[in-house]
Amino acid sequence: YLDLGCGNGSVLQMVSWSLMEHFDLTAFGIEARSEAISMAERSLSFNIGKENIGQIVTLINGDFRAITEEAGGFDDDSSSNESGIGNTNGSYCNGDRPSEAIRDRDVGKFRKVKKQKFDLVTGTPPYFRVDFNTEEKLHGESDAASTNNNKANASGCSLKRERVVKSAVINQGGMPTSLQSAPARCEFRGGIENYCAAAASVLAPDGIFVVCENWLNNDRVYKGAKDAGLTIMRVYPIKGTARKLQNLFAVYVMKFDTALGNENDSITTTSSKRSEKESSCQVFDPISVRGIDGKWTVEYSKIMASMSIP
Repeated sequence: YLDLGCGNGSVLQMVSWSLMEHFDLTAFGIEARSEAISMAERSLSFNIGKENIGQIVTLINGDFRAITEEAGGFDDDSSSNESGIGNTNGSYCNGDRPSEAIRDRDVGKFRKVKKQKFDLVTGTPPYFRVDFNTEEKLHGESDAASTNNNKANASGCSLKRERVVKSAVINQGGMPTSLQSAPARCEFRGGIENYCAAAASVLAPDGIFVVCENWLNNDRVYKGAKDAGLTIMRVYPIKGTARKLQNLFAVYVMKFDTALGNENDSITTTSSKRSEKESSCQVFDPISVRGIDGKWTVEYSKIMASMSIP
């Protein structure tokens, strides 16, 4: 089992807790923020058992987008930082590849995850889209010098071209005031499309990908799944209260689209199969967390009870 962008470990913890009693579980959680990893370790130690950290459940401090990173990376067996993989503080800076955000101590673990195939992958992408305005610069130079085409500085060292973020516009919701919550709410490290691509890269042929996403991004979920070769089998819309007309978010259950045929299929046949597959997606009636009376609904109470939450 793999949880992408596990944050403080809430989903990783609940799913692992429910599975470890019935299965020989091996679980991984990947998270780019080092402070979130620390809190996840603390929470898992209390609820899963400190002795199980690193045994049943393993946390990796890194950017999960490195799973699908094309250039650089994880093709050799070296776990040292000589290959350019890893970052001692786990940060992700302008111009860095996602693999450079992986802490040195976790590079070996990340390689293991990238080579595995998982029966279950989960993810809870940030809910709010962010549009970035960037410009290309030579690493280490001032704005004026960045327009120079020279590839070396005065000492003869080569310079690296990078895309530098000049501004970020959040199109849904406002800018969070908390440094901790901002990356969890806003797509500073990618959105649903990245989650679908990463999940498809490590999902077993019969595996399941379960993802939770803002209802405003519903169309993006379908496109992200399609681009990654995944089919949405079931959708569970969620409302905050029964009074609300619009859904708040939804839980999407996906699998590989094995019905599209092979490369020798005709375009007409493939399109027909895709239409049939998309129409087979089952969208359930919305589940409300609270009813008109402000109390938990029966449906939501059952969900909480299944996780032993009174």
